Parts: sequence; structure tokens; C-alpha cells
Amino acid sequence: MSALPLAPQSVVAAQDLQSSLVSSVSVAVAAARGAAVVAKLRWLRTLIAVVFVIAAGTCVGLAFPEGEYTGNTQTYIVAAGEDLWSIANLVRPGDNPADTVEQIKQLNHLHNSTLQIGQHLQVPVP
Repeated sequence: MSALPLAPQSVVAAQDLQSSLVSSVSVAVAAARGAAVVAKLRWLRTLIAVVFVIAAGTCVGLAFPEGEYTGNTQTYIVAAGEDLWSIANLVRPGDNPADTVEQIKQLNHLHNSTLQIGQHLQVPVP
């Protein structure tokens, strides 16, 4: 069997159809890429919002530290055998020594409970 010859109009119509299909596929690919870009931009917007909230919370936390002692203080000189707990009981008898120890640590920027004989400490007073 031999192939039938196509009329010139059929060839033009086939070429138009092919061109139309290629355009449709190109539009679909572009739309899919656009949707992906929009999804990435939404994700980026969410990420920026989360970073902003964390940064704002950190700034508020630094501006208003929780439990910072703002009352009166006096200087106390550490003697031999004393630790933060014994000093806390001396300067604020009747108060919870754990709270007073934390206040002394905050007032003096102490990261641990190590003290030296003769060390000057700011301590809360009643």
C-alpha cells in the first residue's frame, strides 16, 4: 500500500495543530513553573515571618529579663567557708534561699556558684 497524498490544506492544518499543541504544552509548563515559584515565594514569606517573630521575642526578652532583681542591694565580702546558700540565708533570712541565690547570681553575673575569699558581691537586702 502506498501513502495517500495530503492536500495542501491538510498539511497547513496539521502544522497549525502541531504549533497549537506545542504552544499549549509550553503554556502548561510555564504555568507549572509559575506555580512552583509562587509556592516558593509563599514559603519564603512564611520563613521571614517566623524569623521576625523569633527576633522580636528575643529583643523583648532582652529588654525585660524575667525575674531580674530591681530592689536595694549592698556589698557583701565573702569569708572563708561561705557559699551562695549560706550568704543567701544571712542576707535574707526567712526568704526562699534558692530565690536569693538566683538574685545574687544575676546581680553579679555569676555563671556558677564558685566564690573566692574576699570577693565583693552585690546582694539583695530586705
